[in-house]
This record gives sequence, structure tokens and C-alpha cells, in this order.
Amino acid sequence: MKLISSFSAILVMLLYGSYCVGQTLNQTKLSDLQEAHVKQVIQSLDQYHPLRVSLETGSRGDGIRRQWMNGMRKVGLKEASYAINFIWNTDPRMVEIANVGLYSQYYIVNDPGKDTETFLKTVDAGLQNTLRKEALSRAKKVLPAMLADSRNLYGIGKGKICGTVYIVLLDDETLPTLNPPADLYDVDDKPMWCK
Repeated sequence: MKLISSFSAILVMLLYGSYCVGQTLNQTKLSDLQEAHVKQVIQSLDQYHPLRVSLETGSRGDGIRRQWMNGMRKVGLKEASYAINFIWNTDPRMVEIANVGLYSQYYIVNDPGKDTETFLKTVDAGLQNTLRKEALSRAKKVLPAMLADSRNLYGIGKGKICGTVYIVLLDDETLPTLNPPADLYDVDDKPMWCK
């Protein structure tokens, strides 16, 4: 049983490591105070937690504190995750939020405490709108390079591409964002919104 548990944990780490796109590997040195905070975060996480593994291998956030991060901390919101559908040809035809996850912990696999439901009821509309705008802005910034890479790597044609990109926002500027890879739909059975 122990072997299976260890194997499963290693498999999750490997899959999650290869699964993260847009991960912030900060080349800028954080302050000593920020690095001390990172060490505290590392110690607070399970040894196989994807954020801990990422931090232990040197990934960091950009160290820039944003106003919306203060708003997140104020209400106990550690992570806001967005699934953003897009239609792209030579430029964006549609970029819109399809799903939102709001969590009181970093990078949890599901929402056992029903955090999203609670936060959607309690977080003020101003903060929710600010986070949505930030997620959409980040999606629009990563899409051109991501799509160019996908076209080169996978031979995806030059026509319309539909997909879903995932953007994670954290309340802490020292932590890396571990964005899952995008789903691209260039096959015949596209989702209805992509037709």
C-alpha cells in the first residue's frame, strides 16, 4: 500500500509538473523577507503538493504586489481559477469566462468545502469583476504565443482555433502560478460555442 501511495504521489507530481503552463519561474531575486515567507509556505504544504514541489525547484512569483491580491487576502481567498473559452483566427474573435473556481487553499483538486459557492455569495462584486478582468487580460496576453507554439508543435492549421485556456490568480506575489495547459479544439466535433 505504501508503494502505491508513493508511486501515486510521484505520478501526480510528474503529471502536474508537465501539466503546468505559464508557470512563473522568476529570474528576479525576491527580497529576503519574501524568501522567508516562501519557506513558511513550503513548510505548510504536504511534501507532494504541486505548489511545494514547484517552490522547492525554484519557481517563484514575480514579487509584485497587486491591489486585487489585498482584496483576496482580506476575504480569505487564496486562489481564483478561470476556464476561459476562446475563438481565435488571426486575432481573438471571442474570449469569455466559462467557469470560475474560488478557493481558500492553493491548488486543491476539487472543491470539498464548497469554497466557490461560498465565495461567490460573499465576495463583493467589485473584487469579483477585478479578478475576472485580470484573468481575461492574462488570457489575451498568453494566447498568441501559446497558439503559435501549438501550430508549430502540433501542425494545427492556420484557420480558426477554438479552445479553453486556464488562468490562476493567487493572493501572494511570491508564489508561482501553475496554469494548466489549454484545451484546443481543431477537430470536427467542436463544442457548440465553437461552431
